[in-house]
Amino acid sequence: MPKRKDPGALLEKRAAILRDARSLMDSINEKTSEDDAKAAEAKFDDMLFEAERLFEQAKRMQRGDELLDSLNDPLPQEMSGLRRVGPADRSGFHGHGVSTPDSGWRDAQGRNVTVLRPEQRWADHVPVSSDNSSPISFGAYCRAMTLGPRNEAERRALAEGSDSTGGYTVPTATLARLIDKMRNRTVAIRAGAETVPLSTDQNIIARIDTDATAAWRAENSSVAVSDLVFGGVTLAPKSLACIVKVSRELLQDSLNIEDALEMSFAGAMAVELDRVALVGSGTPPEPEGISSNSGISEISMGDDGAIPTNYSQFLEAFQTLAGYNVDLSMVSAVMSPRTYFTYAAFLDEDTNPRVPPWVSFWNPGYNQNSGGGPASPDFRPSLYYSNSISNTMTQGTATSVASQMILGDFTKLMIGVRQELRVEVLKETYAGDYQYGFLAHLRADVALAQPTAFAKIVGILAS
Repeated sequence: MPKRKDPGALLEKRAAILRDARSLMDSINEKTSEDDAKAAEAKFDDMLFEAERLFEQAKRMQRGDELLDSLNDPLPQEMSGLRRVGPADRSGFHGHGVSTPDSGWRDAQGRNVTVLRPEQRWADHVPVSSDNSSPISFGAYCRAMTLGPRNEAERRALAEGSDSTGGYTVPTATLARLIDKMRNRTVAIRAGAETVPLSTDQNIIARIDTDATAAWRAENSSVAVSDLVFGGVTLAPKSLACIVKVSRELLQDSLNIEDALEMSFAGAMAVELDRVALVGSGTPPEPEGISSNSGISEISMGDDGAIPTNYSQFLEAFQTLAGYNVDLSMVSAVMSPRTYFTYAAFLDEDTNPRVPPWVSFWNPGYNQNSGGGPASPDFRPSLYYSNSISNTMTQGTATSVASQMILGDFTKLMIGVRQELRVEVLKETYAGDYQYGFLAHLRADVALAQPTAFAKIVGILAS
């Protein structure tokens, strides 16, 4: 009978592959040709997939629930498309055997592609750890990088992610926890944007450029040609980096330094990801956000802007979106805090808070004096504010004092996040101040699946 392999040996082999993969990516520089870079990236993906296969084998072997011949199943060869799919469950997220609802998205081989709604957690779609224990936090991981591991979980996490250049690739479960904290603090995601986990650098999604039309026809007559037009948009992850400095004494002595580090990284990256999702310029290397997309509608407060006094621009935006067959029950609006509280402060002739038209007009049973009933369930836009929406825009003669509002069905906004986060410790750089620096590098991109599902109101001045 063949002898079973040692799980520890498989994990050591996995760690070696991860180190080689990182060295391969680090070898790419400005002198590398485009063809060589693409070949290196393809090899990198293959190495990551092999590392995950070894991880799955070791995990199942450790649990003792798989026979030797099952461990040696051949790998499928069709490994191109939006993501790699592992041997545990070829319909699951990132190949970790987790059941994933059908998103309606398919990769090049027709497999379901995970798309996370705001209420879904990234962490629910990845393994907890090789022994099913709780993953360490990102803050604990950073602390262990500098002061050394305090327990077996931290030692294992560092061993799995270390590379020859002194950096670390954050373990999948630890990364999942950090990404979920980022997503929770991203207003665009709270408004409905969907998250697409990515494992390649070119991920094409279909986009509806023009809706289809249907027409009645008489018997034996020709069918009218539909003007449905599909386009394609590419999610190509771009680099998002952040440096957090912390004193060595604080790192050693603080009781909550781990939570503080995790909150600092999650907050910094969430703010910037939120900004580019909403207003990113699209000028490389910055992704293009909603307001910069030429396919969305624009409603103006006037040539020189204006202070809002009613909801007329709201209604004009809703009418525009309805003209593009947007489901108004799915619409959210994101604006600056200044604009949000300008509208919230509207009063009627009796100095009572003014009732928005989508409460009174679309709900015939509403009676303000008696308290009324609930707003119509068919149309009640969700309103959010974000400091990513600037109050220093220019509209005609209104220089650096104008703002904007973004409205639409945010489920048509896709935020793609690459399933890898690299961290380096900068010891010498800040040694003079007796500090450590943590450099984190994440790759992400944003895209609109249907630009006509969005509109913006521009030229909003202060009250």
